[in-house]
Amino acid sequence: MTQSCTTRITHHDAITVLRLHGELDLLGTQELGKELEQACEAAQRGVVADLTGLTFLSSSGLSQLLRLADVCARRKVELRVLAPTRVTYRPLQITGLDQQLTVLTSTLDEALASLDPAATSATADAVAG
Repeated sequence: MTQSCTTRITHHDAITVLRLHGELDLLGTQELGKELEQACEAAQRGVVADLTGLTFLSSSGLSQLLRLADVCARRKVELRVLAPTRVTYRPLQITGLDQQLTVLTSTLDEALASLDPAATSATADAVAG
């Protein structure tokens, strides 16, 4: 029996994090659409789609990521896709979506920092100082 995709939405300042767990297949994507839109609507600065907990990413799941990217673009909210495992990064790479979306293979902290200009400024100040 497959484990359907579950989501958890958290907020880090003005950034919304959408954590996905389980298998993001056709069954999992049917309920995901509204949650993706809610995540984008709640974000002020950006959205991180954290795919770390996925054990499977189907073409339906990739379509949902593109949908999320479109919603974020319309709202002028930046999107980062965190895909640090082969299970999540490889489908993005094979389809070329790693070139269309901002895909990170690092950590959630780094994804959050990439959306936070203050963190970037503080890092630059620390390096310069």
